[in-house]
Amino acid sequence: MNYMRAVIKNYFGFEIIDEVIIEGHAQDPENAATIIAEVLKKVKETAAKL
Repeated sequence: MNYMRAVIKNYFGFEIIDEVIIEGHAQDPENAATIIAEVLKKVKETAAKL
């Protein structure tokens, strides 16, 4: 994520307002669908703020 933040900010010149990161879905495959669903909910909430 540090690399992507640097590219987005320094190369493209965008301001990062908010970010949503999916973590843990690869380490816990049995709960991956639940983890992804929760993060997608956060994505919708974040997008609604724009």
